Amino acid sequence: MGRKVLHIGDRVAAVVAESPEIAEAAIKKIKVEYEVLKPVLTIDEALAPVAPIVRNAEIEYIHGAPADLDNSNIDPREEKIIYRFPWARTHAKI
Repeated sequence: MGRKVLHIGDRVAAVVAESPEIAEAAIKKIKVEYEVLKPVLTIDEALAPVAPIVRNAEIEYIHGAPADLDNSNIDPREEKIIYRFPWARTHAKI
């Protein structure tokens, strides 16, 4: 589970307990706060300088990392993205 929710259905918590009753009690204690971002509904909005960055995770290439790969401004809430293939085009965070 990452710490950043990207869409409805993303897991945000897990409970492990010794009994169903303890699990139910633990579930009731979970509180989640969301930062709701302004929706981006068009390509022009997505390309605007003020558009929110949806994915800003550390990126690792097993083979063929682009020379301009920049992992200096990653979001620590996100899990690393690993590409197992060469990338021949200019890299851009989306």
